[in-house]
Amino acid sequence: MPFSYYRIDPIKESLIEAGFNNINVAVVKLYKEIPDVARFARGLIHGNPLIDQIRTRGGVEPDRVVDALARALRAEFGDPGRMPLQAIVFSAVRAE
Repeated sequence: MPFSYYRIDPIKESLIEAGFNNINVAVVKLYKEIPDVARFARGLIHGNPLIDQIRTRGGVEPDRVVDALARALRAEFGDPGRMPLQAIVFSAVRAE
């Protein structure tokens, strides 16, 4: 999962256990402009496996979730918005 594997030390340990060395880590930070928060919220819900969970659980129309998410995104990042992002980039060599 792209958002669940974020702790550097356990990832480094996994790489070492898999036979990698010369491990380098870079934390890359940037800001992403969100020109249309409502469309972004819709994409986060409808363009993601999350939509299946919402439908399976029932009781809430997906568009109500989109609307609630858009309100939360506007409150946090503005509209248009500017959202901070971060990636952890690893490079390593594996001896054969």
